[in-house]
Amino acid sequence: MITGKYSDAIEENVKQGGYTDFVECRNIIGRSLPDVLLKARDFMRSTPFLIHFNDVLIEECDWEHIHNRYFENKKRYKHIGMLLCSRYYPFPLGIGVIKEGKADILEGFTEKPDQLIGGTLANLAVAIFEPELFDYMKEDQRGFFEDTIGAVNSAKRPISLYRVEKWHHVQDLKALYYLQNDADLGFLTRRCT
Repeated sequence: MITGKYSDAIEENVKQGGYTDFVECRNIIGRSLPDVLLKARDFMRSTPFLIHFNDVLIEECDWEHIHNRYFENKKRYKHIGMLLCSRYYPFPLGIGVIKEGKADILEGFTEKPDQLIGGTLANLAVAIFEPELFDYMKEDQRGFFEDTIGAVNSAKRPISLYRVEKWHHVQDLKALYYLQNDADLGFLTRRCT
């Protein structure tokens, strides 16, 4: 887990949650996500890896199914990765928007547009990628989704899509407080296995 500027708090939560046997935290600071990932590349295995931004919460997420779909899509499309997306857009918009091409394949990506266009999907900032993705990263890229994904898309490397129904973009502690107190969102208080 790459922790960045909130390293102390994240490491304490990992410890309190009892995850230290299988979660290793690395405090890596960089100018952008591509810069951070390139710095982390040396200790990452040569297997697929997960990117999950910390301001996204997904309800009723079947990670085993997502894992299986990733490898099915890898076999079918020979993709470089899979983005989780949704037809639901949170308010305010502050997210990236995905344009779908042929079924389940990314055609285009726009980071935080001013308006939505019909047929677009919300980017959840949760994705699984092959190590080949590093070939499309540069230290000076401004952002991951707009630059790295843009480079992958320009090279015509397929990125598959996986739709999620219920998710939340938690932009501040106030939003997290409201989510935790919503009776329908007991998933926040259950321990994930």
